[in-house]
Formats: sequence, structure tokens, C-alpha cells
Amino acid sequence: MDKAEGTSSPMPHKDNKPLLETDANGVSYTVRYRLTNRQSVDSVWKYVRTTDTQARLNLAEVKNGDELQVQVQAERGGQVIEDWSQPLLISVTKRSVIGGVSVDDDDLLPPLDFTANILSPSSVRLEWTPNKESIEGLYYVVNMKQLTSETGGTLLRQQIKIEANNFALGNLTPGERYEMTIRTATSPERISSTAAIVEITMPREDEYFEVGNLVISSHFKSSGHGIVNLTWEVPPHIQRKIKSYDVQYSEAGSGIWHRLQFSGQRPMAVLTNLKSDTEYLLKIRTILQNDLATESGQFKFKTPEVVANPISKVDVIYSNEANMVRLQWILEPHVPAYMVVGYDVYLSEDKDLPDSEWRHIHIDNKEGSLSLPDLKSATTYYVRVNVRKVDGTIIRAPSIYRFRTMGSTVLYTDRKDLGMEHWARVDITDPQQHSVVLSNLRPGTRYYVHIIPQIDNERFDSNAIEMFEIRTDEDDALC
Repeated sequence: MDKAEGTSSPMPHKDNKPLLETDANGVSYTVRYRLTNRQSVDSVWKYVRTTDTQARLNLAEVKNGDELQVQVQAERGGQVIEDWSQPLLISVTKRSVIGGVSVDDDDLLPPLDFTANILSPSSVRLEWTPNKESIEGLYYVVNMKQLTSETGGTLLRQQIKIEANNFALGNLTPGERYEMTIRTATSPERISSTAAIVEITMPREDEYFEVGNLVISSHFKSSGHGIVNLTWEVPPHIQRKIKSYDVQYSEAGSGIWHRLQFSGQRPMAVLTNLKSDTEYLLKIRTILQNDLATESGQFKFKTPEVVANPISKVDVIYSNEANMVRLQWILEPHVPAYMVVGYDVYLSEDKDLPDSEWRHIHIDNKEGSLSLPDLKSATTYYVRVNVRKVDGTIIRAPSIYRFRTMGSTVLYTDRKDLGMEHWARVDITDPQQHSVVLSNLRPGTRYYVHIIPQIDNERFDSNAIEMFEIRTDEDDALC
């Protein structure tokens, strides 16, 4: 086998492992190889045997600028027929394409998503995302260059070195164009050969707009999820200049941002699938017709806490004989009865009174009912039922129930087949009244009478109806 001379490059392979190709024929070959330019697990000789005229060299890591030393030995029938060839030195060049530009693979890369957000006619915030987070001593070099000057004055240049991934730049001139470039660096000698660039035109005073007078309203369900409505004011002379809005919101601390983009015709947005009792961050960008984008800073808001109601429903039952109202309630399925030791019932005629001024009834049993004697007639009452659990905690009911005492209603007719809406009616609002005069009765006629306790204007207590019959005397008996 002829000896290899000079230098070569590995043939490309889909898994980025170098392929060494020999130029001689034989039955078998032993190939040894090692890295010579740096210390690594690949700095010691590694061996591979093959009967082909090429071999794959397995390396743990290949970097741009690496040098690989390779030698080949030929064998036939277990006997060496050609000793180790002269060393073949392979120089490795690895390059990446960034934005259509080819750079060395070990070169520092500029940051991603380099953007300029206008804060005012004379200030801008620059922000970006690091290309790689784990580089020790990493910082950024930002160069700002003024491109235009209406007054013909000196064009401003400025350089900023910073470790953070955003900062605000002020003292810019409204209406002028600026170019911002950013490079990644670890030292004055090691700076990325490529840069990210952004150009902006600062708005004039009459072009600038930021969202103000932001109004936040919300609606949340008992499940704890809901929506938040955002509205803000736009001056009439600015409205026609707004092209669109870009709204971003995130749960504080999550780092996950949700985005809404919509037309600038309506200054409002609806944020969906938010959680109750949670703090959120909000950013609103305004894009004008000339594609100029202004940012209104970052807002914080917290969604309201939603307490699940422990009570499914409250029924009001009026007892005519005992002259009292009985309340009965049912627990929601998420509150097991075995975890309840009692209830705190609050009663008031004025729902706006502080809790301390409501009438408090302490119940030390699991039965969901309460009798309330001597309530006023024709009066509206408000009731709230809190649940006491065996562990000593109290589930406060967010809902307030309302009922109204109205006295009784007397219905009577001589035709039982008629619907009750066609019966004659007498309303009794005074609970102390124990008699009533039924008028326009015909002599010698049987009448059917119902006395029905009335809970409110629309509802009657059908469980406490008193029913009886009367018969008027004949005319002769009245003479």
C-alpha cells in the first residue's frame, strides 16, 4: 500500500462523523487517529479495522480548528504487509449560516429577537434574547448611530456595554432615524463577527400615542376561570393613525406570554382563560399607520378571588299555623355532609350592613334547616349561610339569598274545575289579621276556599295551603 502524504479533509457524512478514504487496494486495514491540538478524550489513539477503502472515525466532539492525525496499516492473513503510513493531518473547519451569513462554528453569535420599543418621542427600550445562556463572562456591545438630522447638526454616536438583555436609551431627537447594532462579547478581544441590527424612526410629538386610562373589568365563574375586559381611551386625532394593537399578557413568574393582535379601530381587548386570585403582567403596543410601534410600559393586575358557594339552594317554607318561616338548604356536591359540624346563618333587612350588624344564628348540627318566628310582614329579608367544618374552618358563602314575607292570600270559587287564576282573590298583608269577608257570594251555593301563605309577589307556599268548603244559606233562611 502506498503511504499517504500531505493533508486531507474528511468526506462528509450525514451524522457528522469524519470518513477517511484510502487510495490503495488490500484485504484489511487498521486505522488509528487522535486529536493533536487540544486535550480531550479523543487525544489518545483510537483504532478502527475495515476491509473497505474508507473508514468512519468516531469522535466525541469536533470543533472548528481541530487537527486530526491519522495513520493506516495494511494486513493480509494476519501479517502486516505495510507498516504505519506517514501521518495524515486533517484540519477541521466548521461554519454556521446566520441570517444568510457564514460564520465560524466557534464564533460568538449575536443575540436573537433584537427589538426597539418606543417609550416616548425621545426614548426607546432595546431588548433581546441571548443566543446562548451558558457562556461565562458574556456581555453585549450596543452601538447607536444617528442617521438623519433635520437641523444639519452633528450625528450622534454612542456605545453601551451591558450584561443585561434590555435597557432604555434616552435623549434621542423626535422625527430622526437611528441605527442600533448589537454584538456578543466575552472580552475586548473576543467579539462576535456578526451583529443584529434594527433601524427606527422616532415619532414626533404629535405622532406619539401610549395607552392610558386603562380600565380593567372581569367576570369569573365558580370554577375559578374567567375573562378580563380591557378598555382604554384614544384621542380623536390619533384614532385614524392607529393601524393595530399588540397585547401580551402573562401570569406573573411563569415566563409564558400569550399574544393578541387586532385592528386599531376598537381600543379594547378580552383576555380569556385567566385564573382567579392570580397576578398578571400586561404589555400593550400600538402600531401606527406608518408602522411605527410605541409601547405603553408594563401593567400589573390581579384577578379577583372566587370562593365556591357551599350552598346549592335555599328554600323558604311558610307555616301559617305557627306564624313562622322555615329555611331549608342543600349543600353543593363538593362539600361532603360528613365534614360539616354546623352552620352560621346571618339574617338582615339591609344587605349593605356590615357583617357585625346582621342577626347571627349559630347552629350546632348538620341539619340544613332553621325556623324563624315573628318575622315582619311585607318585608324583604336577606340570608347568608356559612358552613362550619370538622377541622374548625369556615366556608363563607359568597351568595346572599332574598325572600319577602307578604302575609296570606285567600282564593275562593263555586266552580272547582276552574284554574286558580280564575278564582276570586283577597290579599292579607297584616299577619295579625285572622278573619276576612268574602263578598259577592250567591245564596244556597257551595264554595271552595284556599288560604295560601305568600312568600313573595311571585311565589306561594303550596305545602302550607289550608283548604275547606262553605255553603251559603238559602234566601228563605236569611229572612
